[in-house]
Amino acid sequence: MYDERQITELVDQYSNTVFHTCYQYIRNYHDAEDITQDVFVSIMKKDFSSFDEKAIRAYLIRSAINKCRTFHKIRQRLTVIPLDEAQPPLTQEEVSILDEVMSLKAKYRDVLYLFYYEGMSIAEIADILQRSTGTVSSQLKRAREKLKVVLTEDNDER
Repeated sequence: MYDERQITELVDQYSNTVFHTCYQYIRNYHDAEDITQDVFVSIMKKDFSSFDEKAIRAYLIRSAINKCRTFHKIRQRLTVIPLDEAQPPLTQEEVSILDEVMSLKAKYRDVLYLFYYEGMSIAEIADILQRSTGTVSSQLKRAREKLKVVLTEDNDER
């Protein structure tokens, strides 16, 4: 086991080498940083007292390569769906209505969004927004009125 001073010396001496090794495999700066940290965390649990400097360096590089390979395996197993594909596509009318909702003041927008898009009750919205149910109810009513005016104007222009 290493003490804190020895770990700090190893990090100072080999962090660039380990990071560059990881970056060559991963090609992502932040993931390479994370894996580099994992490599140095793992050495805290080992006893390298009988290793010479070359053996420690080789161990760190080999550990980095192994962790990068594991990272790739895990990443391949994950199913990543782009955000635009994860949401069901909205019709043009739904997009224009959502745009109008988002153009309202926050107090109206929040209650409309939570009520219609998230399917929450007035009591749930009041709890989340820390308002009374009466306030939420009146804000929902006013938001509907404002939205109706805006949407009626848009339909008149067509």
